[in-house]
Amino acid sequence: MAVLKVNILSIINNLKTVKELCEKRGCVLVPVTKICRSEPVMVEAFKDQGIDMIADSCLDSLSRFDTDINRFLLKLGLSDARYSDLDCEYIYTSSMAVIKALSERGDGNIYKVYLALELGDLREGILPEELPEFTGAVLRMPDIIVAGLSANFGCLMGRLPDRYVSDVLGEAVDSVRKKTGFEFDIVSFGGTAVYPALIDGTLPDQVNQVRIGEAIFFGYNLCMNESVPDLIGDAFILSGEILEIRKKYVDNKGKHGYNAFGEEIRITDTGYRIRAVLDFGELGAPVKGMAPMDPGVCISGSTHDYTVVDITGSKNKYYAGESVDFKLNYCSAAQAYISPQIKKRIYVNETSIIA
Repeated sequence: MAVLKVNILSIINNLKTVKELCEKRGCVLVPVTKICRSEPVMVEAFKDQGIDMIADSCLDSLSRFDTDINRFLLKLGLSDARYSDLDCEYIYTSSMAVIKALSERGDGNIYKVYLALELGDLREGILPEELPEFTGAVLRMPDIIVAGLSANFGCLMGRLPDRYVSDVLGEAVDSVRKKTGFEFDIVSFGGTAVYPALIDGTLPDQVNQVRIGEAIFFGYNLCMNESVPDLIGDAFILSGEILEIRKKYVDNKGKHGYNAFGEEIRITDTGYRIRAVLDFGELGAPVKGMAPMDPGVCISGSTHDYTVVDITGSKNKYYAGESVDFKLNYCSAAQAYISPQIKKRIYVNETSIIA
């Protein structure tokens, strides 16, 4: 069976580097752990490194662990706000309906919210000019505390923090202060997209908390399409088991339609090729987000349950029952982590499996 191998040591090394940089810039690091569904072993390891808050967009994931650490929920719908058990200390939202529902629960709990501000990524977020009125209304609600102001970058539109973002943020915060008398104790920016600004020291002065996931787990910044300096990128490796190996003649002759995903396939490497069939497909992990560790192996294609690789150019000798390893990006690793078709192994080294 295909196995997703997670090297926790690489992740912790990245965490230390990112945390040190955040502290140098006067920011508190909040790791975003949704990639691993807030894996209890991972959360405990993060706490051991001095982390006191983790963030996840899935409410169920924040209920998986018993570690004494603050939980920051990054997504809350109205139905959950009304009826679900909320196992979290902080909630990220820009929905007045959600905040009102929290206020009206009447369960004796105080709900601490981060107000999400629109700063260019065009997903959720209060418009800057509406922030004073919105904040004032929330401040008047019972059982609600405004814990901070937040914005997200690089997820939907690839928006990066820049001088314009800094100016708009400053004006919005000043406007809230003047019109309501309220000061945001915490201003939180989210997304590895903010990492370059951390490196060069150009984050807005008001920002004192940073939420980062991809850089910690993958050492990569997808918004810039580049590896992050001084970080490790080998934490997630997928090992697919070889079901069979055969030499087959490959060409474009004959009548062809579309494949299982509606794609029209044109073959470039023709002639006799050695092809290995692996025991995972798109239901396990999307192949577009993975790269073979063996430079002589290339991915020929995949179906829902199988992946086919061309091993003609490999210097290694492969046999049925052995594995072909792949380095994964965020999307492929996330799918592999939740797929029942993929086993998960968290380890410090090959002989020390911890989960």
